[in-house]
Amino acid sequence: MTLQDCFEKVLDSESPLDELEKTIWEQLTEASQLPEHPWSLGSVATVSAQNSPSPSPNCRTVVLRQTDATQRSIDFFTDVRSEKIRQIRSAASVCWLMYDRESRIQLRLDGTATVIDDEEADRAWENTPLHS
Repeated sequence: MTLQDCFEKVLDSESPLDELEKTIWEQLTEASQLPEHPWSLGSVATVSAQNSPSPSPNCRTVVLRQTDATQRSIDFFTDVRSEKIRQIRSAASVCWLMYDRESRIQLRLDGTATVIDDEEADRAWENTPLHS
């Protein structure tokens, strides 16, 4: 079923807001498992270090690696030495943007990022599907 079909089904439901949230998390879960899903690649925006002369947003494309609908969390992986790690540690607020070109459905998620490393990061890599 395409994203367009999923969202049209939401509009036809008796409780569209409840159905919308459910559909979004179902699609995010699917996107973390299927590389061909339009939301498997998203953009994540962070804010440059707060102590910089003029803090500014920084956006980059990342792969959606894992979704936990119960915890309301989504994950991406990056090198712990990357600038985005320093930015997240400085200001944990992030924004994700997913877009489906075919249906023109856009999803924007605002939230707080947490950096994991060491054993927890190793476990995350071990649980990552081969296609990722």
